[in-house]
Amino acid sequence: MPPQTTQPREGAVSLSRPPRVRRHAQRRGPGVRVGRGGGREDALPCHAPPHPPPRRPPPAPSPAASSPALCPSDEPPAGTLRFRSQVAGFLRLYFRVPLSAQNVVVLPTRATAVENILRLYMPALALVDASLTRHLPSAWLSAAPPDGPPSDGATHAQGTPVVLEAPRRSDLLLKLLRSLRPAVLIVALADYEMRSPTALHLLLAAATDTHTRVFFDISDHLELSSVPPSNGVLQFLAEQPLPPHAGVICGLVRNQVYSDLEVAFLLTESRPLLAWLAGMGELTYFRVARMKQLYYGCLLDELLSFQIPDRHTVAERPLQDEPSSSPFISIDANAAHAFNHPTLRTLSLTHALPSPSPASTAVTSSSSSSAAAGSSRGVGAADTVRMDVGSGALPAPSVVQPLVVEGFVRQHLSEAETDPRAEILQLLHRDLGVHPEGTTVVTGDGSRALFVRLMAACAAQGGTAVFPSGSYGTCLAVARLCGCQVKVVPVTTAETSFTLTADELEAALSGVTRPWLVLSAPVVNPTGALYSPAHLAALLGVCMRVGARVILDCAFHSLCFHARPRLLLEPFLGRKEGEGELEGEGEKEQREKPHEHYALVLMGDLSPQLSTLGILFAYVAFWDSSFKEALSTAVPPHRTLRFAVKRMLSNEVAPQLADETDVRREQLKHRADQLCQVLSTCGWDPIRPEGGIFLVARPTAYEGKQLTYQPPSTNGDQEAQPVTVTLNSVTISEALFSTTGLMINNSDWTSIPGYCRFVLLLDDHRFNLALHHLHKFHKLVLGG
Repeated sequence: MPPQTTQPREGAVSLSRPPRVRRHAQRRGPGVRVGRGGGREDALPCHAPPHPPPRRPPPAPSPAASSPALCPSDEPPAGTLRFRSQVAGFLRLYFRVPLSAQNVVVLPTRATAVENILRLYMPALALVDASLTRHLPSAWLSAAPPDGPPSDGATHAQGTPVVLEAPRRSDLLLKLLRSLRPAVLIVALADYEMRSPTALHLLLAAATDTHTRVFFDISDHLELSSVPPSNGVLQFLAEQPLPPHAGVICGLVRNQVYSDLEVAFLLTESRPLLAWLAGMGELTYFRVARMKQLYYGCLLDELLSFQIPDRHTVAERPLQDEPSSSPFISIDANAAHAFNHPTLRTLSLTHALPSPSPASTAVTSSSSSSAAAGSSRGVGAADTVRMDVGSGALPAPSVVQPLVVEGFVRQHLSEAETDPRAEILQLLHRDLGVHPEGTTVVTGDGSRALFVRLMAACAAQGGTAVFPSGSYGTCLAVARLCGCQVKVVPVTTAETSFTLTADELEAALSGVTRPWLVLSAPVVNPTGALYSPAHLAALLGVCMRVGARVILDCAFHSLCFHARPRLLLEPFLGRKEGEGELEGEGEKEQREKPHEHYALVLMGDLSPQLSTLGILFAYVAFWDSSFKEALSTAVPPHRTLRFAVKRMLSNEVAPQLADETDVRREQLKHRADQLCQVLSTCGWDPIRPEGGIFLVARPTAYEGKQLTYQPPSTNGDQEAQPVTVTLNSVTISEALFSTTGLMINNSDWTSIPGYCRFVLLLDDHRFNLALHHLHKFHKLVLGG
């Protein structure tokens, strides 16, 4: 039977296509609402309802608005609770699927979902639908299965996984399952097989026999409509639970107004898989841009308003745990190693690992757990202050919102209007002394999505990722996830703010195979220290001599508290002979010929400067063609965001953005001074930062003191028993949170012995509350 496409019935309200706007919708006023299309009649991405529904939710604010609710510092990597609840509500009311927000993990795209699943398990053999392999690393793709007889499905890859294209016909899939016994199957069924759950039943039964984890992609078959077409996968979910070894992927890809504005979600009833996917999100994309969740949240609110609440009440199903002796493939050793890093223990991932590590004293970082813990120890959720997460909680610059709105309003943007690379090159030339000739720029949804590809390239080349101690902890976890060898250079001198010296670097690189130095400079994350131009030049000079590749993270360069140093990185770009003539103050600069393996990558991120999670935009610039393959699968930001960034960096708008950034720098500097003063008064020894959004301090007066407190409950309503601890730079984080509600990163997180990290990026109320908590803890322990 040829494939058929099911169309919505006549009169259905479809929110993925732009029909004519009803007259009452035109009377809503001239204001433009982000996520609802443009201001013209043909620009709205949704059909207005025939009558305004009662109790319509208020319009969602734009992603660049200044409300702290739009850029919370405690947003989980699985997506906002509101958007996950909207997705679950839509499935429950329209398909009678008894799932809740806890069954939903939000991802940037379905391509991200597929890649994260494969990185999580690293199967020796996986079958993936042809439409989902486009953004996978080319080294994974194969035209034939690996040599040798088929083994049990639960087999990890020795190196890189082998991915074969899967057909869409269920009969062919069943034959391949039984003959190849893949560890993972990611399939998108044909249209005619999606009308009933029959094919799903057969595939799940076969996958159980072959010990194959199976994921069904329904992206092409789910339409946001008031009368959605039948869906066999969702019909199965409405009738019976999904096995723990199965999941459902859905990318919202049928948007006919903003075709590349995609957000995806994954449904599962497996508790460990939900935890693992949240951990993968923290490592590979950090957070899903709030703008995407707001946009589709508006559409889901419209659809939910068509249904009478609680009209079709269905009982939610509890999550399932996998048995310890499960025959299905477990997570890869590299993923387990990454999840055990202190930066991820705060996501409560270790309870789901096959071989859990010793219990950690870290505090759960999800907002729901924080609230529960607060109530169990007498500290309410209103008292909780997150100084452990460096995401945006301050108003974005005023130029951001109108440019984002303009990008949504304008439906027909040319390629030239949405390509910000020329402006990025101009920025690099102005701030870093880089000539644009021969420079390749790649953009992405946040720096984490680009960094994971660079670390994958490091692992593929047999390289060793080198980090100075005190580097951003999640970067080390990403390197371990990708299978890199990791070397940490100990930096122990507090007098130099724990910056790396050229001698320390040269000694550390001696004997290291294909080193890749990851350096946050000129402003160091998380200490806030500042590398001078001469200091940075000395470090790059060492790398040029020994042939170390360098990933230079300049994300916080715009947030120097004092005059920004004018860097001249051109001599260190590793250009080949004859590329780009250098002129410096009227004289040609002489460059030292670099080692053949040397190369430099510059990473930039606008999110710290814009102070919002509503939009995520990062870029990398490089001059070695070997990086093109590694970054070729990076998903670019949505075109409306590229348009907004291009305008922000243009000569017309950039001066205003620079002025507002100056104000933000002064605000952060004032906060750093305030916090250093309070910390010093309360028995800490802070290192005064020179820029950025963090500082580190040592709890000198508390070291060796005994404290008894009631820790957060980790077992539901059962209260934890009081504990007595000896305070130090590790145990003080839980003690501080349990007694006051202030959350910080301990020295395990910072990898700087004795020093904890504090985040400055809080709204005024929360920052002042944090200072109050520090005084409260000082009085509790030291009686001050």
